[in-house]
Amino acid sequence: MDDSRITQQTSTALPLRSQLMRVAPGPRAPGQEFVRGPLQWALEGPGWAVVRPAVDFALLCGAVVLALGGVRATLHTSAVRAPMLALPLVVLLLLYLRGLYRTRLRALVLDGVVPVISAVSVGAMMVAILGLFVNGQMPYQSLWVRGWLLALLAVGSGRVILSLAQGWARGRRLVGKPVLIMGAGSVGAQVARRLEQHPEYGLVPVGFLDQDPPPIAAVGGRNAPVLGAIEDLDEAVAQTGVKHLIVAFSSVADAQVSRPIQRCQELGIEVSVVPRMFDTINSRVG
Repeated sequence: MDDSRITQQTSTALPLRSQLMRVAPGPRAPGQEFVRGPLQWALEGPGWAVVRPAVDFALLCGAVVLALGGVRATLHTSAVRAPMLALPLVVLLLLYLRGLYRTRLRALVLDGVVPVISAVSVGAMMVAILGLFVNGQMPYQSLWVRGWLLALLAVGSGRVILSLAQGWARGRRLVGKPVLIMGAGSVGAQVARRLEQHPEYGLVPVGFLDQDPPPIAAVGGRNAPVLGAIEDLDEAVAQTGVKHLIVAFSSVADAQVSRPIQRCQELGIEVSVVPRMFDTINSRVG
């Protein structure tokens, strides 16, 4: 018979030794995977407010240099042509005042065509008036028209490229803003599924808040966990780092919702209410 070591089973309980104990890694906090990385910072995070004006300014400067005839001609420009150098700053200021640097759920290029044309045109006219005030004459008409057309092309192409880059990254779920959903019922579950099916919104559900969440089978499934009740808003925000909250209750007392919404405003969290959230898809959310 093979001399193998066979242990006999026993019903006697054996004490556990400390050598066998291992510390299990804790679960990753929901939402943390969506708030890191240079791509997330540039296309969805705080860097988005820097990337867009920086790209516009760089392209406008390039347009002015081309309009003036190159780098050498720009460095040795005459007093009559010098007001054209103010075009990038003037147009950038007008774009900011027209709200074209605010974050939207979906960046639709066609919605920004008219404001961009208007801002660049007004900026070019202001440069002409500046030349008239400083030098007693406007820049040459051919130079002024060329700078206006090149500025339009520069700003338009830059915005199209950034919009396509953001849509591409969202569609492949490389970037996304974590969002909490207040209400884990059928409405909240439906909102979560819709956000998951349409990553172009750029919102990623990371958890629900509900005092008495119904069973998962009753709502058709929930991929995100229930992080607590409505009163646990501060803890859920600290855990996930979210900046957006979606109120998705089918029927609830106003007093139950008004207090957490007021708290969100104190924390600087943007609040969207279903169904108006999807009806106003281009409204500001951040």
